[in-house]
Amino acid sequence: NDLSNTHLNRLQVVPLTSAVIGTLMVSVVDPPATERRRLTTMGSFALWGGLAALLGGLVSGSFAVLLVVGVLVALVSGYAGAIGPTGSVVGMLSLVVFSIFSGTPVALDHVWRNPLVFVAGVAFGATMIMLPSLMGRARCSRQSFARLARSMRHTEADDPLAAGAALPAMREREFIDMVNAEQLTPAAQEWFGALGADAHRARLGMLGLAPRLVNVPDAERDAVVAFVRAAGRCWGATATVVTWRWRRRILTPALARLDETYAALGNVGDPATLRVATAVHGGLHGLAATLLGDWPRRALPRWTSPTPSHHWTVARNALRAHLHFDDPFARHALRLAVTFGAALALAEALGFPHPYWVSMTVAWISRPTMGDTTVRVSARVAGTAAGVIVSGVIVSSLDPGQWALVALMGVSALVAVAFIPANYAIGIAGVTPFLFFLMVLDGEGAESSLLTRLVAALMAGLLVLLAAAVWPTRSGTKVDTSLGAYADALAKYAAVVLDHNDLDPETQQRMHSELVVARTTATADLHAADFEVGRHRLHPETAHVVLESLHAATAYCLACELAGPGPDDRAAAPSVPSRLAELQQRLVSDAAAPVPSPAIESAASDHPVHRSIRMAHEALDRDGTRHQRHASGEVRHYSGISRG
Repeated sequence: NDLSNTHLNRLQVVPLTSAVIGTLMVSVVDPPATERRRLTTMGSFALWGGLAALLGGLVSGSFAVLLVVGVLVALVSGYAGAIGPTGSVVGMLSLVVFSIFSGTPVALDHVWRNPLVFVAGVAFGATMIMLPSLMGRARCSRQSFARLARSMRHTEADDPLAAGAALPAMREREFIDMVNAEQLTPAAQEWFGALGADAHRARLGMLGLAPRLVNVPDAERDAVVAFVRAAGRCWGATATVVTWRWRRRILTPALARLDETYAALGNVGDPATLRVATAVHGGLHGLAATLLGDWPRRALPRWTSPTPSHHWTVARNALRAHLHFDDPFARHALRLAVTFGAALALAEALGFPHPYWVSMTVAWISRPTMGDTTVRVSARVAGTAAGVIVSGVIVSSLDPGQWALVALMGVSALVAVAFIPANYAIGIAGVTPFLFFLMVLDGEGAESSLLTRLVAALMAGLLVLLAAAVWPTRSGTKVDTSLGAYADALAKYAAVVLDHNDLDPETQQRMHSELVVARTTATADLHAADFEVGRHRLHPETAHVVLESLHAATAYCLACELAGPGPDDRAAAPSVPSRLAELQQRLVSDAAAPVPSPAIESAASDHPVHRSIRMAHEALDRDGTRHQRHASGEVRHYSGISRG
């Protein structure tokens, strides 16, 4: 009775709605980790989300109190990302929960009841999520391996000769980390170790096939393409079988096709290409033999009570380490606090029927770096527009009843949970109908909700982009340095594999790890530069050419490791590291100076690695011309969003 008339007209968060929101959000927070880690993460969200719901309800009756507390909650939620990915997701969703429960004032009895029902919804959702996993045998590690196999399958399906993408290597590291984290029984550790070794050999073989197709007859090229496509089919079958053991029969025709194309390649391919293909053939057959054989009877040890951990100590140390003004997470927390407060004030001033929609969207789309924020905002607006259109068409044309609305909410939740980690725009296209159908089920008018939802997304996007532009945190500005580090790691690797092929396993693993880290870092920085508007010393288009040149050189060196170096490779071995060192020097000096240094002429050798290095230098020459024209006032400086 103490609420104002304006607040009385707002949506009242009934207990059922609170439970539904908790069930959906715990599905989003569920990480791809071990069962114990998943339970810990979902339990953390139940705790912090429940406290956020309670705090939001307590301050919902007074806008002045809501504004002050909301800014503080946003500050804490944004800084929670310093703990790690889990802290970032839990902090973001807790701020979303605070927005929802603070923007829908309720009676005093609901202030305490709603958080309890929300936590009950989280517990129900977590139980439904965990039941299938607890009944499986090391389900988390098997799913991780299935993601690796599917990524290889999709890479080859898109382009049979583009196996040098960073994604499969990242998936392989994820699989190794997952197996080590699950604390498997010795038998299961040996079984997963066999899978990992064969998958590693097959993936490296596919990486090494592409550079062997330069200046080859069409018959050999067609044979390699057919073999790679057959290998991709085997990868897809492997992903299916490791998830569903009862479908093992699909491996037989996939292996038969692989054997057929391997035999055809042996008739037309040169010995070096055939040796690389043998690594793929043997690795995939090894995977099939492991999956068709006996699986470990027990993969996980019997459940024991968790031992006292140092989670709080680790979190406290991480928060202290990032507590300085120039840290990306500290800057993100301050930006988020200001933007969140501005969203609350703007929605209140305009008299939005659902003022929490603006602040809730700000919580969803704000990211620590400018590139990620730009991608998030564009995906949010596109997904919201698509969700609004779909929802409007369904409600206006079909006029669904209550049970139909419940079914539509289930479908929307399925789309949201399945796609938010993979494609944020499609995931939001599922979240928007879910919330809309929930409100219609609760008696909300359809037309006003749709229009308000779209306007709120646009307002939130503009606020977040404005904050990111006024006080940006750019990661794409490091692309020069990260490309130089990639060239340096490649120089050390090429010095060994082009000269001989007797690497010991420890050295081989170390060099591969350094290359993967350098390549992944350079790729991530370049992706950020693509979406960061502002000054870039190295044009993103030029950086893409340099990165692709280093990818091509890496693939050739890997092929030499698998097939053995030839006479031309040994002749080029002394000069390749020095040429890569020159490229690395030039990249670093260009990053420190406004005008690139003159091009360093690479050797006249026609070796494939030398050709790749020359390609990178030519791109830098063109980039230097642009810099000089900019210095003379002929052209403006580079800005981001050059691709994607």
